[in-house]
Amino acid sequence: MNNNMRHCFLLLTAAVLFFVQNADLPCSDSEGGESGILTPPTIDENVMYFASRPSTLYSFNESTNDVRWTTNLETVPVEYDPEILPAPAPVSVGSYVLVHLGNSLWGVSKIDGRIVWRCDGLPEASRESAISTSNTFPGYYILRETADTVVVTLEEESGWWYARRRMLGDGSLVWEYRLNGEPRGWWLTREGLWIAYEQYGPSGPGSAVNQPGVIISLEMDNGDLNWGTPVDENAEFRSAFRADPARIFLLEKIDRDRFRIRGFSEQDGVMAFSTEYTDGQYYGSLSSDAKIVVLHYDGAPGLRQIRYSLYHTSLNPIRHTTIREARYDQHFPLPAISGNLLLYGGTVYELYDGNMVWRQVNQVRIVDYAADDYLFYFWDASGVLFSIDRLTGDEVWRTAFGILDESGINLVNYGGAALELLENRLYAITPTGEIVRFDPETGETYPGVLRISSSAGTSGNDTSSAESKPANKPLTVVLIISILLSVVILYAIFRYSRNKKI
Repeated sequence: MNNNMRHCFLLLTAAVLFFVQNADLPCSDSEGGESGILTPPTIDENVMYFASRPSTLYSFNESTNDVRWTTNLETVPVEYDPEILPAPAPVSVGSYVLVHLGNSLWGVSKIDGRIVWRCDGLPEASRESAISTSNTFPGYYILRETADTVVVTLEEESGWWYARRRMLGDGSLVWEYRLNGEPRGWWLTREGLWIAYEQYGPSGPGSAVNQPGVIISLEMDNGDLNWGTPVDENAEFRSAFRADPARIFLLEKIDRDRFRIRGFSEQDGVMAFSTEYTDGQYYGSLSSDAKIVVLHYDGAPGLRQIRYSLYHTSLNPIRHTTIREARYDQHFPLPAISGNLLLYGGTVYELYDGNMVWRQVNQVRIVDYAADDYLFYFWDASGVLFSIDRLTGDEVWRTAFGILDESGINLVNYGGAALELLENRLYAITPTGEIVRFDPETGETYPGVLRISSSAGTSGNDTSSAESKPANKPLTVVLIISILLSVVILYAIFRYSRNKKI
């Protein structure tokens, strides 16, 4: 090979390498390490906020299809308990984004991703505990319907739990109230703040096991105690839940197989209703605006029989019946309330009278589901997304969605995969780091997949990382262009050599 050909070959090699290295390549799990989305997204004026492994908060502009900024959140645990994932979606309020990961809460500027404040000691972040219809247990609450935005947290410090109100702007403390027990559920509305906790035993913090329950009401402006429920020292806490009209309930075990529900006025804590009943081991309880559902094992848990009891909020019984305990391969493997429907064990029940509305007998492995006023949306681990009419149980549409690989299927809680419905946008969040958008009316997939890799390593205002953006230049396109470039250069070399000989 003469010098001219050698020079041309080196030029060819350099050009190909330059092009490949500067192309916007798709993310690679083998190169990027462990990836995954930790929270469902939240949407604010076409800007999407979400967190990904290991501890990165993203601000992604859907209109322009690019990352506005990313921020690394410090002190987040490297390992997450898969049973509590996904974490709650970030909350956009004013000029801030609040994000709860692990046991910490961050206040982040929406403008540039700057971390303004952080507080620690919160309950471990879990979307399920935050949205549960009974024993509701988020790490913090935001109340926007006041002159000043209210931020209230639950924080543990030196073994004691505190309810604390903080300033949205800098996270500074406004007031705190120390609880004499382990918090089990709490609620914040325009009408007030209520906390249910299980009292500590004689040995103090950490000894709240089979102890009596207490519900307290705190003044939102200064944290003063408004009222507390009377304590039965012989009772054991089981559940607390809220229901309209303006009542809060405490369910306790009072004897070997005896249980009691007490309903209190939210305004003054006066007991308005009470009922006692005999039943098996406690399973769960839920509440809606006007109804209460209590579930107990009917006989030994191994028999897989559930006693389903439906009450008015006046604690007058509506229906008692025995149903089968749900299996993991059914629609609604965990009990939930959606509007005026109880969902459990592949079956939908009307809360008006407790009767069955419809039942699905197909075996499915539901990764997650979402609901609106007309449809239920399901993500089946076998590789489909489908919707069902909420009143008839008829399937409306079905879409192939095989993005969940076999390794994800075997993970506890599917690695935190989630289905989220936001402003007529249906998103699937995968355990390997994708956010996929669907049309909730047809199930059609929107073009493009937002893919995140943990190799991005970005922080602050850095938006230059290719891993932080949707892949707009697939690897195949890069290879094709590289080959064409090689052919052109080789042809030029051939022509040059031939002309020189002539």
